[in-house]
Amino acid sequence: YLSMKKPILGFVCEGSQKWILENSGLAIIADPDDLQQSIDILRLMIEGQVHLKPNWDFIDQFKMDTIMNKLSEIFKTVIKDD
Repeated sequence: YLSMKKPILGFVCEGSQKWILENSGLAIIADPDDLQQSIDILRLMIEGQVHLKPNWDFIDQFKMDTIMNKLSEIFKTVIKDD
């Protein structure tokens, strides 16, 4: 979803997934263990009161060409060291 730049509804706990979703600016996040919070967030979404602010620089680092370029640079470094 990040590479397609689609909004994400994430029911996630603390950790890497939450960090990525928060930093993307494309996600609405709810604690999966907090039913009332989830209800409130869904209500705001339905009422159109949720506004996302995508962080395009952060999101673009997950594009395949960006990842492949980084991997290529790592390979070049490893090959030069041998």
